[in-house]
Amino acid sequence: VVAHELAHLAKGHIFKSMKVQDVDLLFTRQLEYEADVVGASALVRAGYPKKDMYDMLMMLGELDKEYPAAAKLLGDHAD
Repeated sequence: VVAHELAHLAKGHIFKSMKVQDVDLLFTRQLEYEADVVGASALVRAGYPKKDMYDMLMMLGELDKEYPAAAKLLGDHAD
């Protein structure tokens, strides 16, 4: 999760997101996907197994199914 959020900062997503106001969910999902890819790559370079990120993403997917309120939080993230 930390690697994902740091990837948002490294890629300047916060500034891109500030310019977009609920215009295009796909654009937001693309930023989330990019943060996943960049964050996973950073984890591997730091010596962590990429399975850890996979497991975390799968866990979030299950949370989304179990707790409908989580859908609001995770709704803009890539599947």
